[in-house]
Amino acid sequence: MDINEPIFTQAEVLKVTRISAKTLQNWIDPSRGIFKVGGHGIGKGNRRLYSAVDVMGLVLMGHLVALGVAPTIISALFYQDIRSWLEQASQDGAGLHVCRIEFDEEGPVARLLLGDRDFRRWLADHQNPELRRFAHIEVNLTDISAYVRQPLQDILDDEKDEASLTASEKAVRGMRRALLNPKE
Repeated sequence: MDINEPIFTQAEVLKVTRISAKTLQNWIDPSRGIFKVGGHGIGKGNRRLYSAVDVMGLVLMGHLVALGVAPTIISALFYQDIRSWLEQASQDGAGLHVCRIEFDEEGPVARLLLGDRDFRRWLADHQNPELRRFAHIEVNLTDISAYVRQPLQDILDDEKDEASLTASEKAVRGMRRALLNPKE
């Protein structure tokens, strides 16, 4: 899947992100400028389409808003650095990508931590009172990527014609349907 290609509908986004339609419409409202969705499908009578990275950003925003972070702050950090970090995390399945959002009197700062060396450097910096932050939130971008990619891949797989599937794909589809749609 090309994670930057806008191919997912609002209904699919709502199913994966579990945010309300009203909240999503509020965040993507161009006059508010919180979350910018690509130009595909925008206009009267057209459906707005979302990329996998857009969906990852919306999941991130939903979790951070639940923790009390303002959507405008999350949006600024997302478009400054976090979007590209999510792309990296999605492409690097083996590595751990953690975004540390730190807050102090000057405002929020996002830092990407990749592995033990970055964590040790952060710990060393944190021992210095001049570099210490008042509060921070850690977001595991690798987990967000995995959380979003699998259901989106399932959506794409469900759209495939049954005749074009291999035997193993048919078996996986059957098992998934049995798990997700148990008979009463």
